[in-house]
Amino acid sequence: MEPFTIGMLVLGGTGASLIGIAFLEKYGVSITEDLLAITMTVTKFGGIVYLLKYLSSLFF
Repeated sequence: MEPFTIGMLVLGGTGASLIGIAFLEKYGVSITEDLLAITMTVTKFGGIVYLLKYLSSLFF
């Protein structure tokens, strides 16, 4: 998978996470900014780890 595709997947994952959080908030679950920050951080971390995996296969 190329880096452009990884970016698209990260963007889609972030959107899906935010939609999920919006549904939870709609049904009465208290959502804080901390939960949003954790969601975004986990998504970024997953994208970076996958990108590093891809780059390591190019060089090793």
